[in-house]
Amino acid sequence: MKFLTQALAAMAILSSFSAATSTSESARDVGLRLMAGKTSGEFLVLGADGVLRLYAPDGATVVDAAPLDPDQIEEVAGRGRAIPEVRAVMPDFSGVDGRRVSQEQLFDQAPGFAAAMSERGPDSLTTAVSPLTRRQDCGNVICRTIATCKSNGCVFCFFFVPGIGACV
Repeated sequence: MKFLTQALAAMAILSSFSAATSTSESARDVGLRLMAGKTSGEFLVLGADGVLRLYAPDGATVVDAAPLDPDQIEEVAGRGRAIPEVRAVMPDFSGVDGRRVSQEQLFDQAPGFAAAMSERGPDSLTTAVSPLTRRQDCGNVICRTIATCKSNGCVFCFFFVPGIGACV
């Protein structure tokens, strides 16, 4: 009986650990969920704290927010912006985990975003990714077919071994 109790306790601890460290929702799905009820002019910003925020057109009000885990942050920031609707991405995401942000801080301005907005204004935020930048980011996308690369804006899949390659 004692063994069964210990085994169940260990399983509960391991399952809670895996739930806290992995996510079944991609960053793109999170972005689409936030954008589902958006009105004209609202835009997404990934803050340096790892929180994806939906801003009102004036850039002063946070309408909705979602904390991202490190894998989701990498999906948005590291691989050519998996969410095309993101209008500004703050730099330096090393060691960032948006899940550590408190509920109260979720709806605060993204760190450093207010200064950028006051300098440039909301209309200066870019939505287009330069083709040159996109090509530089293509090397981070693992592909099995050319369709994967084309959907990420890359030209073709360079295969290292049969069935595994990198987008170029």
